[in-house]
Amino acid sequence: MTRRISRTHLRLGLVMGSVLAIGAYGVGTTIATPTDTTVYACVLNNISQQNVRIVKANTTCTANEHAVSWNVTGPTGPAGTGATGPIGATGATGATGAIGATGAIGATGASGATGATGPAGATGSTGATGVTGPQGPTGPTGATGATGVGGPTGPGGASGATGPTGPLGPGNFAEFYQLGAQPATIGAEEPFTFLSTGPTTGTIISATAIIPPFSQSGTVFTLPTAGTYRVTFQATVDEAGGVELMLNGIPLAYTGVGRDTASTQIIGSDLITAPAGSVLALIAAPGNVAPLTVPPNSSPTNQTSTTIVIEQIF
Repeated sequence: MTRRISRTHLRLGLVMGSVLAIGAYGVGTTIATPTDTTVYACVLNNISQQNVRIVKANTTCTANEHAVSWNVTGPTGPAGTGATGPIGATGATGATGAIGATGAIGATGASGATGATGPAGATGSTGATGVTGPQGPTGPTGATGATGVGGPTGPGGASGATGPTGPLGPGNFAEFYQLGAQPATIGAEEPFTFLSTGPTTGTIISATAIIPPFSQSGTVFTLPTAGTYRVTFQATVDEAGGVELMLNGIPLAYTGVGRDTASTQIIGSDLITAPAGSVLALIAAPGNVAPLTVPPNSSPTNQTSTTIVIEQIF
């Protein structure tokens, strides 16, 4: 039977034959390499054109073409039937192989005879110092040496910090007085009033008001420092009765002085010991029956007065 081959297949076969011939002849190595044996091509759809393009594997053919591919290497041919050729000449000697692993250690041989004694070695280095032994007993005391020459006087030390101010010493004093009549009669255990100040160091302070434990106005004196004070006082009154000192709200009975008629002036002088900040007052004696009245001045030259002098003596 005779088979008719179309022009298209004939042309494609011719192209493929040409490609195979080119590949066999060594041209076109950029298309088919030993690692790439497939050939890719784009063939025109119009068979009259007879045009085939060899392309890369990832090339997209145009709308007028269609893609084809084929393998450069054909199928393996049948084995030859010719006679075996003669044996070739012996090849050159190969390179020396790597050194083999070390064999096992053999058994120990018999001991040899003892050799002659060698020369003496060099002297070794000095050893480390040994531990210090215990301390021996103390020897007898030697004779006293002569006194050495005195060294120069060292520089004076820095001045120490100033200490706190000490209490005021003896010498604090003050005089207080009231000329003419008192502002009011003075009931038992109530204070006299002294509105004027005489000579003073300024440290003994007076205050005039209703000050507890008193119920009527009078004058009290604050003693700033602890110590012994001499207190001298005098008063002119119309009634029989007495006066005395009160320290920190407590009447001092041993300081009391008075009269039983209306013809004498009351005068007293006593020592008291007082803590710092004590409050002192001259009061009408607790046993007075009637309030005491200090009369007004009878004339400019015949004045009445009430006075008190406070002196710190120790």
